[in-house]
Amino acid sequence: MRFAQRNGRRQRGHGPFRAARHGGFVLFWIGFMLGQLGYWMTTTWLQWSVSLDTDGDPMALGLLYFVTLVPLLVLSPWAGAMADRRNRARIIACSQGVIAVLCAAFVLQIVLLPDLTLPGTFAFAFGIGTMLAVSAPAGQSLVATLVPRTDLTSAIGMQSMSMNVARIAGPSLTGLLLAGSRSSAPVVVYAVAAAVSAWTAWRLPAVARPPMAEAAAPAWRRVLSGVRYVRQHPPCGLALVMLAVTSIFGASYVALLPAIATERLGGGSGTFTALVGATGIGAVLGVLVTSWRDGGIATPWRIGLLMVLLGTGVTLLGALTVPWVSLVVAALTGGVNFAIMTSTNGLLNASADDQHRGRVMSLYVLAWAGLVPVGAVLLAALASATSLRTAFAAAGLLLVLLTFVLLGWHHRATGRWDVPVQAAARAFDAARYSHGHQPAVLSAHGQRTAHDSCAYLLPHLRPGQRVLDVGCGPGSITLDLAALVQPGRVTGLEPTEAPLVEARLRAVARGDSTSQFATGDVYDLPFPAATFDVVHAHQVLQHLEDPVAALREMWRVCKPGGVLAVRDVDYGTMTWSPPDAGVARWHSLYCSMARENGAEPHAGRFLDTWARHADIAHSTATTSVWTYANAASTRWYAARQASRVLDSAFAGHARARGLDLEDLRSLAASWIAWGEADGARLTMTHGELIAVKHPQPVVPLQVTSVVSRFLTSKEGADLGVSQVSRLLTHAGVGALDPMALNLTARVTRTLHEEQLREGSSAPLDRLVDTLALRDDDTKRAILDRALADVGYRLEASGVRPASS
Repeated sequence: MRFAQRNGRRQRGHGPFRAARHGGFVLFWIGFMLGQLGYWMTTTWLQWSVSLDTDGDPMALGLLYFVTLVPLLVLSPWAGAMADRRNRARIIACSQGVIAVLCAAFVLQIVLLPDLTLPGTFAFAFGIGTMLAVSAPAGQSLVATLVPRTDLTSAIGMQSMSMNVARIAGPSLTGLLLAGSRSSAPVVVYAVAAAVSAWTAWRLPAVARPPMAEAAAPAWRRVLSGVRYVRQHPPCGLALVMLAVTSIFGASYVALLPAIATERLGGGSGTFTALVGATGIGAVLGVLVTSWRDGGIATPWRIGLLMVLLGTGVTLLGALTVPWVSLVVAALTGGVNFAIMTSTNGLLNASADDQHRGRVMSLYVLAWAGLVPVGAVLLAALASATSLRTAFAAAGLLLVLLTFVLLGWHHRATGRWDVPVQAAARAFDAARYSHGHQPAVLSAHGQRTAHDSCAYLLPHLRPGQRVLDVGCGPGSITLDLAALVQPGRVTGLEPTEAPLVEARLRAVARGDSTSQFATGDVYDLPFPAATFDVVHAHQVLQHLEDPVAALREMWRVCKPGGVLAVRDVDYGTMTWSPPDAGVARWHSLYCSMARENGAEPHAGRFLDTWARHADIAHSTATTSVWTYANAASTRWYAARQASRVLDSAFAGHARARGLDLEDLRSLAASWIAWGEADGARLTMTHGELIAVKHPQPVVPLQVTSVVSRFLTSKEGADLGVSQVSRLLTHAGVGALDPMALNLTARVTRTLHEEQLREGSSAPLDRLVDTLALRDDDTKRAILDRALADVGYRLEASGVRPASS
């Protein structure tokens, strides 16, 4: 359960359509759905036309699927690199515009050359596929920038639902338009839909993004960088491999639905469109179930279960001959297929930072759609050589077997069936950082110093200390701290590389060769316990979804006797004069956006409460105020805020809420006008917390043995280890030694469960052998004391009663 939920924060809207609250996403969604409707109408028409020309030849249908989707296999990685460098909305708009032109040209060819040829049809399908390959990574990665993290799963679900509603409606409309003929009306509809989709994409606001670190690198280097990024995030890599296997051996069955309709079910175009429609209905239901929950990110074993179900469904589709049963199975299979797709999409979008999201999602497009034509050709070739039933059975069986192979490999590599996907959700904190890392933000943060931002910490600094600065930004405070603790070393930490480039340049300019800057997760700091004398975080907790977990992790790496220092603003105490409606609107917008991102803009007032929940004792809370009261300071602050309104993550979040460029310019002008006003003044109160990590005495082994025996009793089992440990700590006895408690508990439990007869020590012998205690001096000493406490001793020949 999240900290916000434990403390009664009002929860935001739930349900699969909560993303519809964001105007920018709604505009994107309308265009996307129209484009999908036209695509499915045209794809259905192309499939039926080729089926008529070739008498339902499975190989021809497989080739059509191949030429339509093979561009995704070849071009997706390069399109992903382009999506990380260019305006994603413009990429979508241009691609849809080209599709509209291609449709118009193809209709013109049909009119002028009535004899439709297969090469012409394949060339048209290839052109459509190429444009979809160019736009797909941009469309998949754009969604995460149009909605806050809390609504991401809903947005992905709505995007998937629009695809499947189009999958249902497209073939049905195509059937009505065809009416036994080969009219090109579906292609005309696609031309109009693509034109409208291009217009809606062009109207989307440009989302501010941090500069791409590899912008000047060749395209192939940027593609490889995306592959390396996925390899460094194991949940993403495993999910992509499982999705690729699903595409080749599971999702490719769709290409042969016309053959299933005619050969296995003995039907015609009506049966085919019914199968496609049933698949779409099932897909919609599967997406609804997946996206209903907030953050519905699946884990590998759940995706594996879905893959097994998909393999079973594919096998049944090839074997069944009863139409209504086949429709039910098609619906279930479509639901499972898109549940896999939506879950993987959510995991990747939540895990990737915005600088790499286009390339990560291009690999998703490649694994999901780019490999489907490969599977379609293989399935079609096998069906031509044997039969549809045999081909579908082989594909389904291979999917099930490979699923177990992948899960087994994952279990052997990690020792677990699951991946802790909460870390993926937390990684999204960096992508949804309310300020962003644009130049306007880094410039403002670069003006901060240790004296104006952490004066409360300075009395605790000593030469030679090792300091961790969490959320170091451009490094101005970090390098000040480094100068104060020389010859000690300071490490600055950020979740992304974007601000660290400037931090390292500042270090070079100052001649600082000892300070280090690295990326890391505040929820899983890449340092051993008790590493740092001082752990500092300035304006960090207000941006985190789980500040208690972050505090607990920072406390872990703090040495006994060390200091934890955190400082955060309380936007609820921000005051300005003279009153200004534009500034007030900015304040309201920022606070609501921060909360939508899972953050807490009033963090300063909660620091001591969060520290208590993190079990941090001996803390002292103070406050300090930033004051801008003279003409120079108010004009500087106003200019910085105006710049950040127009060029920061704030601008992207605001546009996702429906604000346009004129609204943002109005807000920026309000800041400038306030800064120029006579007597302008602004204050911001900050909460500060200093916690000293006093060393705690360890409970003597005799006490641990007593506690261990107590925990095996009914009263102790009800109370639990954590409660007993906390009681002992507060009573001044000290902290329980985990190793001693574990070993003595095992010994006591063995005595209790085995009900040893006097002189019988075989169960204890087995316990000693299982724990491999004989070669570990530390564990051996603890075990000797634990056994002695219960009347036994450990000899070379085994455990023996002490009296013998």
